[in-house]
Amino acid sequence: MDVASRLKALRIASKLSTVKLAEITGLPQSVISKLENGNRRPDVDTLERVLNALGVSLAEFFSEEDQMLTPEIRQLCLKAQRLSPALQQALLHLVETIVQQSEKE
Repeated sequence: MDVASRLKALRIASKLSTVKLAEITGLPQSVISKLENGNRRPDVDTLERVLNALGVSLAEFFSEEDQMLTPEIRQLCLKAQRLSPALQQALLHLVETIVQQSEKE
């Protein structure tokens, strides 16, 4: 797994700049940049800080299945995680309805 490109893809999917991610994590922007360019390998604490800011667990980050998601689907998942359980259910129902309609067409 290419940790650097995966981190960058997650940040872009979250629509965050390196500056904003640095603000959220409390890490210098130069560290974020070096991590994404592969010029620095993150220690576990640093990786956890960045992933927490991106709404991704360590398990999700290293999961093969999660890596197959497109950036758009990943972004939907990240945003859905921020919703209350009731709104997540409503979103799921909406998506199911849309999928059923598109299958009829």
